[in-house]
Amino acid sequence: MRIFQVFKVITLLMFIAGCKSCQNDPRINVDVSEIPFEVKIQRLDQDLFEKNTDSLLHTIPVLRKKYGNFFDVYCHEIINMQSVNDTALAVGLKSFVTNSDINEIYKETQKLYPDLKFLEEDLTEAFKRYKHHFPDSNPPKVVADFSGFNYAVFTHDSTLAIGLDFFLGEKSIYYEMLGWPKYVVRNMNKESLATTALKGWALNTFENKEEQKTLLDNMVFNGKILYLLDALLPETHDSLLIAYKNEQLEWCKTNEANIWTVFLDNKALYSTDHNLLNKFMSEGPFTPGLPRESPARIGEFTGWMIVRKYMNENSQVTLQQLFAEKDSQKILQASKYKPKK
Repeated sequence: MRIFQVFKVITLLMFIAGCKSCQNDPRINVDVSEIPFEVKIQRLDQDLFEKNTDSLLHTIPVLRKKYGNFFDVYCHEIINMQSVNDTALAVGLKSFVTNSDINEIYKETQKLYPDLKFLEEDLTEAFKRYKHHFPDSNPPKVVADFSGFNYAVFTHDSTLAIGLDFFLGEKSIYYEMLGWPKYVVRNMNKESLATTALKGWALNTFENKEEQKTLLDNMVFNGKILYLLDALLPETHDSLLIAYKNEQLEWCKTNEANIWTVFLDNKALYSTDHNLLNKFMSEGPFTPGLPRESPARIGEFTGWMIVRKYMNENSQVTLQQLFAEKDSQKILQASKYKPKK
């Protein structure tokens, strides 16, 4: 099992106006209208909070039957119930759902998300596309939950869970009370649900840490994930996929050659130094050592450009073959990546 927590940034204008640089890629433009698949999101949040709290002991077996072992994972790993039996679990859950602060925040999620039809439609289309590229795959069950501000996205076996309390909008007073930095809070919007969920699920599905040793390995792996999002969300603006503000993405495009020079001059590509990896791959207000106009995760952006170039240069390569290729140096060489100044 792997747990992933991630935040995205978006404005509605970007979503409507955006277009992809890889929009002519035949692996992106596919017809999935005949693929029989539909996402129906289960509402664990409502199933838990809307129940009679005096009958939770009898509700637990019902929820366990509906959600399988994910219900216990939710209780013990997401909201940290330290119960040893169902009686103790019922007591803990009652304390959780009747807590005045928790209940107030839950009600805010319900004002924004009384239903999730919009998200079901987005994920249905995305997973149809995934089935097209990976026909032997089984897309996950999708569950909406209330995580108590613990996890935006949580994956367990065949379940993808989304914590709706992470998507209350950047102006939510609760995020201010928690003291979360602005570069994180600005990403926590309704419009980011699909991209956040899909990226978290993709990282869980494909990640193999043993194969990500150097900075280049990490860059290329994250580039593969973003290229997959290209394929799953072809109408979505690049700034949304990589969680940059539009001006940050434009800065990267304008300075792409200079960014590449930084990696080369510092002989960073083949480094395994964790401090260097964090510098170029971790979240933050900007990339240390670069102008403050730069976004964080600059290595992720460059890895995306490398993978896009690789796929453009090798039109016969499928998405399955892309993820099967573990040699990041081979991908870099075959991409002929050399951004022009």
